[in-house]
Amino acid sequence: MTLSLGVLLPGCGGKPIPENVPESAGLPYAKDALVDLSELLKRLGEGNQQPPADAAAFANYDVEHPAIATLISNGMVVYNYGATINGSDAGSKWVAMQSGAKESGGWVLLSNGTVKDLKASEIVSLSPASPK
Repeated sequence: MTLSLGVLLPGCGGKPIPENVPESAGLPYAKDALVDLSELLKRLGEGNQQPPADAAAFANYDVEHPAIATLISNGMVVYNYGATINGSDAGSKWVAMQSGAKESGGWVLLSNGTVKDLKASEIVSLSPASPK
């Protein structure tokens, strides 16, 4: 009786990468933080509270939204301080974005509260949302 051992090599036998998947510069942690920031800004707006005025102000929300304070204070997410979310806005302005998104593309929080993975050319055409 002869035994045959097969060898599995990394990258062999896996599923092929679909050709129609667009390249993305968006980083998952940035998306999660921007979604969380959108929820925080919506909640503050509903309570007629002012949005954070600087990075230190995010410490007040650290328990409920820990990633936001960290990513904003270390520069991984750029927030347009004082900008708010308006669900009826057309979404043509940015509130916050992944660091470097203007140059390379990435996740952007738009003024209507949506978070999108945009190309750098799309981001450049957006204007910053006005502070409240």
